[in-house]
Amino acid sequence: MTSDLLALMAGILDEQGYALAADVVPAEVTFAQLGFDSLALLEFLMLIDERTGVEVTTDVVTSETTLGELAALISQQSA
Repeated sequence: MTSDLLALMAGILDEQGYALAADVVPAEVTFAQLGFDSLALLEFLMLIDERTGVEVTTDVVTSETTLGELAALISQQSA
């Protein structure tokens, strides 16, 4: 399920104009490395909520959170 969530997140990132380079491992990328500010992070988390039904807040996810950590958190909360 985590790989499905990473694919979903990569799609959302692409929609928002944050394309990942081909040689990047998505699970290891932080939001800071993507250039997210607090508003971009909030918008991203709102899209995650809309598409997965799992609400994740900026209290839990920060700019230093990796996509893999977020995927694990969503997977855990949806179980």
